[in-house]
Amino acid sequence: MKKILVCLPLIAFLSGCGVSSSDGVVTRSANSDNVFGLTDASDVSVTGESAVKNVNDVVIGSFKVGFVESGKQVNQAKGTFMKRAMGGNAKGNVKLEGVSSAEMQAVTEAAYRDFVGKLQAKGFNVVNRSQFTSSDDYANMSKDKYPMETDSSGFLSSYGKTVFYQPAAFGSEGISFANDIPKEQTGTGFLSGIQNTMSVRGDMKAASFAEESKVAVVSATYVVDFAAAGGHAGISSASVVVGQNLAVTQGSVKIISGGSDSFTNGTAVFALGQPVESGQSFGEVINDTSDADVAVQEVTNVASIFMGQGTNRSRDYIVKADPQKYMNYAADVLTKANDRLLSSIKK
Repeated sequence: MKKILVCLPLIAFLSGCGVSSSDGVVTRSANSDNVFGLTDASDVSVTGESAVKNVNDVVIGSFKVGFVESGKQVNQAKGTFMKRAMGGNAKGNVKLEGVSSAEMQAVTEAAYRDFVGKLQAKGFNVVNRSQFTSSDDYANMSKDKYPMETDSSGFLSSYGKTVFYQPAAFGSEGISFANDIPKEQTGTGFLSGIQNTMSVRGDMKAASFAEESKVAVVSATYVVDFAAAGGHAGISSASVVVGQNLAVTQGSVKIISGGSDSFTNGTAVFALGQPVESGQSFGEVINDTSDADVAVQEVTNVASIFMGQGTNRSRDYIVKADPQKYMNYAADVLTKANDRLLSSIKK
């Protein structure tokens, strides 16, 4: 009887951190505009808007769409002030299946055509890229190979892969500007530091080209994510509910019309403050966690409790997509993201 009484609270405690999935669409929480999370961020944030004033001719220096292929959804129990170790993590690892590189490229092409059309509708004259790519400034910019894979998975993890595509007409090489690639997709370490330094140099070269040619350089970057998560993070428990919801979670348009001593006064940046979600189901969420992994986690959690530490649960999921639905909904949210950002430009 004593063993049963001991096990009951232990089981209750272990159930405090849970990971599950939803067959339906999971809506993301709104992004906050500060670290305290007191207010929601605006749909679009704008900096350096004056750089667009009197700009007529533009050239597309960079256009890329990053498709998240795997990621991690984590909520962490905070523990108490005296016993922070008594918290724990609930983590859902999720991968996308069923969508080919060719299909992601096709979505990128559609988004690019829409982007150029909307720029022209705003009154910009989009000049041929050769005017920029044949310049000495472009020749001296750092180039990346496309499709370009970025990885923020970390040590001993395969979850955190995003692949960026650019229009086929751009060729196999492309350039990046400062802060083009969102931090979540860059990873950490010495290499990312080098890449950021080279991107800043790209801004300087683009500013030089813009001043000499009187043609502003435009860069657009989007990240399309396929998974979303609900759940909670409390004092002694946390949970994650993994589901699907295609969305442009990050996006920005940069227009470089010139430079200054700091190479910032001639740059306007329009960035998404809130995600652009589809809200449509496009596939099936499948639990891919082995029974052996579950057993090991539970044994480890029991040992952690007796050592005065928190419990952790992790589950692996696959979102198996209907490729046609994925393409349709991805193209739709990218079109809406184009519209939201470009409609914020005041000439």
